[in-house]
Amino acid sequence: MTRHSQASSSTTAALQMAEVGEMLARIRHAHQLRQDDAARLAGLSRNTIYRIENGDAGVSFGHIICYLEALSPGATFSELFDKRSRIRIGLHIHETRTQKRVTVNASKRKSSDITSMDANGNQEAS
Repeated sequence: MTRHSQASSSTTAALQMAEVGEMLARIRHAHQLRQDDAARLAGLSRNTIYRIENGDAGVSFGHIICYLEALSPGATFSELFDKRSRIRIGLHIHETRTQKRVTVNASKRKSSDITSMDANGNQEAS
């Protein structure tokens, strides 16, 4: 293997690990779990969960699988990459609903912050 192909494959591996970590973090957030709670469920340390979610390529594949199993029992590793898998579809639905709630709540806050002005341009209490 040439130096160029080694660098290319390690870059690809790093990108894939980052993607796996991001996906697992999104699943954890969807379950409203803190890292230490997720670590307890998976039987791993919080530091290992942190490393997985941050794409550390030094984490064993077995730890990643344990974490996935704790977050989504019965899920397979390949489902993390399949946009039609139950994990990805469920995550998309959850994040869409959450985003709608955030948008609605933000618009409610903005509308309640509106004050009226008198004829001279001074703010009136509402």
